[in-house]
Amino acid sequence: TSLSTVYIPCGTSVGISANAFAGCTSLNAFNLPITSSCSTGCAPSSTTINAICVPTATPTAEPSATPTAQPSATPTATPTAQPSATPTLVPTSLGCAIAPDANGNVVIPSDWTTIPEAAWKYCTGSCGSLKSVTIKSDSQLVSISNNAFFRCRSLTAITFSGSTTLTSIGDNAFYMTALTSIKIPSSVVTLGNGVFRYTSTLTVVDIPVNSQLTVINGKSFWDTGIQSIYIPNKVKSIAGSSFHRCASLKTVTLASNNQLKTINGGSFYNCTSLSTVYIPCGTSVGISA
Repeated sequence: TSLSTVYIPCGTSVGISANAFAGCTSLNAFNLPITSSCSTGCAPSSTTINAICVPTATPTAEPSATPTAQPSATPTATPTAQPSATPTLVPTSLGCAIAPDANGNVVIPSDWTTIPEAAWKYCTGSCGSLKSVTIKSDSQLVSISNNAFFRCRSLTAITFSGSTTLTSIGDNAFYMTALTSIKIPSSVVTLGNGVFRYTSTLTVVDIPVNSQLTVINGKSFWDTGIQSIYIPNKVKSIAGSSFHRCASLKTVTLASNNQLKTINGGSFYNCTSLSTVYIPCGTSVGISA
């Protein structure tokens, strides 16, 4: 046929299917908007397409009936937006979200609402020197995700400066670290599975009287060095193996008005130093607790 040029105005979303222009043997140019797409075989195999024009901006006026503009030999680069000075909410490097300072400390940016999953997992690269983490009083942090500091073997301290909005600490968040003590903020509702598991250096866990904690999940304190633990009044369940093999644990103190209903199997298994536990009437105790 005599069809030689196809012009499709910008702003038109067009999908060009296979064989749409089959038999158009004189077709030698397409002028397409950036929202168009062309399937394999949309142009006839017998034609020679020597120009496919893809505009980078919406034209201000309709072109003449026969467009004459050819693509630029050297396209003008589209400027890219400069990154904000505010730290991004998602780290770009797995295992080393933010490198520690000269003292081995990392301050969590105040605008982070979560520490993403595996953000410092294994503390790789320059994060191998991570010793402490500080969460400031103006922090908007709500959660510490699963595996956030998994096996950061040099991490000895995490500090919450003032009151926090933190409500959950995820599974294995501090698995096999070198923490020696931690104060659980009163706002925390959930401790994940294995959150401090194999952190044998952990001897002090401070849970305040006004704690909102409701669940201590499985293996939370497995094989830690804690010597005593306070169970606040809103905790209704202690999951299986929560304090498994805490050989130094001597005292378990329950709030006087506690709501504890269930101590699951293996919760205090192999706590060889534990001599006395007061269990409220009506509490269900699992086998081998």
